[in-house]
Amino acid sequence: MVNVAKALKSLPDPVDVLCAASAPNALFSSRKEGFVWPRFSLHNLTDVDQPRNPNITFDLRSLTFSPTGNIPGKPGQVYVLVRLTLVKLPPDPPTGVIPPELSFPGLVRGAPANLPPGKHIYQLTMLFGPGAHPSVKLNYDTIRRSVPGFGCNVDVLEVYAELIRRNEEGTAWRLGGDWQLCLDDIVIDFIEKSAPDTAAGPEEEVESRFERMFMTVTSDGELDYDQAAGERIWRELQQP
Repeated sequence: MVNVAKALKSLPDPVDVLCAASAPNALFSSRKEGFVWPRFSLHNLTDVDQPRNPNITFDLRSLTFSPTGNIPGKPGQVYVLVRLTLVKLPPDPPTGVIPPELSFPGLVRGAPANLPPGKHIYQLTMLFGPGAHPSVKLNYDTIRRSVPGFGCNVDVLEVYAELIRRNEEGTAWRLGGDWQLCLDDIVIDFIEKSAPDTAAGPEEEVESRFERMFMTVTSDGELDYDQAAGERIWRELQQP
């Protein structure tokens, strides 16, 4: 937690003094080798022997965030991709002992792709173009009017951002490293069921799903659903 008014000299950029939605404090986060990932959870993710309570989950209601500083480059040639990933973890085995190969990879350099079978991932990717950006308030209740249930009853929220650029030939996007984020006002609803949900059969319980949505963010903070553009960039980033 950083008091942006008092930490002005150590901020990534002077513009970030305005990034706290409820001044003066905000969170600053990015992934760094050897450090914990920016993740929030109701469970201890680092202890594979500690059982999780599958009857306690949460719905993300809203959060406010912005990429720090000024994103360098020309429009259409560079973006910061902010990835907001909500994960519903599968239930623990009946024995209560989770094999290491099936456990959540922990908070240190774990990757969503390595989550155990039975996971359900909701990923929202926000594309910010060049320049400085005001903070964006993302309301998940609004999103769920279009996609019912998106990000409901989850265990983990993961937030990180990456800089991407067009290659010299202009034929593909390439990763340029992680980008720091300013986060504030994360609002969630805790959900506690009185008894395990036994309505789903065994096949449904182990099903893994990955749902993703893409938005672009204008320089004045307006949001635009742009699934086609996001999917195209996604495919280009997978190219060798």
